[in-house]
Amino acid sequence: MKSLHYTEIIFYKAWSVLKSECGRTVGGALWWFVDPLLSIVIYYIAFGLILQQGGVGFVQTLCVGIIFWRWFQGSLTRGAGSIIMEKPLISKVYVPKILFPVVSVLVDTFKFLVMLVVLLSFLWVSGHPPTITYWALPVLLFVQLLFIFAMVGLFAALVPFLPDLRNMLNHGLHLMFFLSGVFFSVDQIQSEKLRQVMMLNPMVGLIAAYRRVLLENQWPEWSYMFPLAFVNLGGVLCVGYLLRRFDRVYPKIMS
Repeated sequence: MKSLHYTEIIFYKAWSVLKSECGRTVGGALWWFVDPLLSIVIYYIAFGLILQQGGVGFVQTLCVGIIFWRWFQGSLTRGAGSIIMEKPLISKVYVPKILFPVVSVLVDTFKFLVMLVVLLSFLWVSGHPPTITYWALPVLLFVQLLFIFAMVGLFAALVPFLPDLRNMLNHGLHLMFFLSGVFFSVDQIQSEKLRQVMMLNPMVGLIAAYRRVLLENQWPEWSYMFPLAFVNLGGVLCVGYLLRRFDRVYPKIMS
């Protein structure tokens, strides 16, 4: 019964956040489409037109990279402060702190799914219709969701102790953005050792896998994806333990 009660809290809180964001601006939910679209246009002008990077299919390649990257970036940016931002509520009533990062990820995942529908529609219209390899897409989304939960939970657990981590996170994400293969394919890296180091960043492998499925009609490299899923699952379990371990500590350090 208690778990059902907490589930209701999660979905009610997530719905409240989404509803609030829709009413905060004139465009409302329209900005969920416009914001990533503007990012794609800006980077395409900079890298595709001015610097003459890419080639045939560069726009589609860029779109896939940016959309899936923004799911990770948006979730982590919001989720890192999900516990510390609830200080007024935490100081009044007891709520398991693990709920806050879960709600944060749920909100950004919903917004991402809206963008995903737009992305798939664009790819289909531009000559990349669904193929049998689309069956791999739910697996890739699940693996990335695990990675997002692990990273969001870790930063959400640590930020109340080290608030400056949120500023460091912004710089780290900025660097990671350019190193995650959003603008290039990992296959373009000539050095095998450097390629292996790059693949330690899960977003590099995930973005490459999405492109294989959506643009190249190929299956992802399961030998990389399945171990990554287990590592991410282990990270989620460790973060869950960490959040439960400090559950009663957060109200004290944030008072």
